[in-house]
Amino acid sequence: ELLKVDLSLDAKGIGDLYVALIMPDGNFVTLGDQRLVSNVGEIIPFKRAINFRDKSQLLVIELSLPPGLLAGKYSFAAILVPEGISIYEEKKWKGISSVPWTFN
Repeated sequence: ELLKVDLSLDAKGIGDLYVALIMPDGNFVTLGDQRLVSNVGEIIPFKRAINFRDKSQLLVIELSLPPGLLAGKYSFAAILVPEGISIYEEKKWKGISSVPWTFN
């Protein structure tokens, strides 16, 4: 099966974007611009210093799902923070969104 994920943004200004895939067991990986997938539990930015008025929709990932993928409920989460602000400063987040999906 083909998995394609797009992200629509409704934001202004410049910021950093993080995208995580949360797996059925609760572990997560993050997706990155330079490195496609992080190690489990590692946080890497998807894109840094994005001018959001120029990016209304972004392709997050498009790939064939690997054989043997664990069946269950997954979720993609996206977090937007002001440029240069740590992802760990939750009070400064500009937005968060998640979308669940099921793989059988």
